[in-house]
Amino acid sequence: MTGLELLILAAIIAGIVAAGFYWESHRGPRKSPTGIIPLSVETAERTIVVAGETYGYWVQDGTAGGISVNFSPDPGPGIDAISIPVQLIVGQAPVNRVTVQNGGSTAVLTRENSGPLNRSSWAVAGKSGVIPLQAANRNDLLEQPETFTILVVPPLPLDPGGHVTVTISPAPGIPLVIDRDIPPDVSPVTLLSL
Repeated sequence: MTGLELLILAAIIAGIVAAGFYWESHRGPRKSPTGIIPLSVETAERTIVVAGETYGYWVQDGTAGGISVNFSPDPGPGIDAISIPVQLIVGQAPVNRVTVQNGGSTAVLTRENSGPLNRSSWAVAGKSGVIPLQAANRNDLLEQPETFTILVVPPLPLDPGGHVTVTISPAPGIPLVIDRDIPPDVSPVTLLSL
C-alpha cells in the first residue's frame, strides 16, 4: 500500500466512525437494556455493605459514639445505640429508611438531622472518604468512595444476650440487613458480632 492509499483508508474509517456517532446521538430515546448483565450492573450500583465493625453503646454520659442523646441513661446494662459504617459498592444513593427488629417487634426509625438523638431515631453520625486523605463531601448522598457511619437508636434498650436486626435502605436500592448478637456482658462500648 502506498501512502496515498493508507490516507484514503484512514479517511474512510474516520468517516464511518463519525457517521456512527451522529447516528447514535440523533436516533431518539433508548429503551433500557434487558438481560442478566444489565440487571447485575443495576443491582451492583445499588448494593450497600457494612464497611467495618458494628458497635453497640450503653449510654451513661448522655452520648453514644460521641453524639448527644436526649434520653436518660438506663440503670441496667443494655445497648442504647448501634453504630454501623456503610458504603455503596458502586454508584450513589441517599439512605432514606432504617428499621430495627428486636424481640418480635419492628420499629421504623425517624431521621434526626440535628440536635440530640431521641429514642426511635437514626442519624448520619460521621462521613469519611475511602481513599486515604480524601474527605467525604457535605451532601447526604452516599457515594461509592464514601463511608457513612449510621447511628441507630432503637425504641428501647436492647437486652444483653439478645439479638437485633437493623435494616438500612438506600433509595432506590436493595436494603442492607444486619443481624447481630448482643453479648451477655455489655460495656459502654461493645463490639456486636454476627
